[in-house]
Amino acid sequence: MERRDEDAARRWLAEQGVRQVGEGWVSDGEPEVSLTAGEVAHSWAGDVFAEDLLDAADQVRLAFGLLDVLGEYWVTCEIRFANEAAEGPLPADALWDGYRRRLERDRDAEAVTYSL
Repeated sequence: MERRDEDAARRWLAEQGVRQVGEGWVSDGEPEVSLTAGEVAHSWAGDVFAEDLLDAADQVRLAFGLLDVLGEYWVTCEIRFANEAAEGPLPADALWDGYRRRLERDRDAEAVTYSL
């Protein structure tokens, strides 16, 4: 499931004009400027929750996919902001499933554990 979330996140970033190039990222708006994963997270992670074509559960899954792709704590901040927003809370089953699955896997879960 995480791989599917990660693939969806990469497709969504590409639709936003952002793609990974080597170890960095570039935006179609400024292709000569290399971006860090942190810059991508700060610039685009919050936009996931404004994505009208997705229901709230799919927005959560997409956000966790971004976390998988970028590995940046800021993505978890945007998840928390969306959960606490006037439109929130986010669907608990999708939210806690995303956290649980990332805590259970072998990969580093520092951003997830720090956010909790």
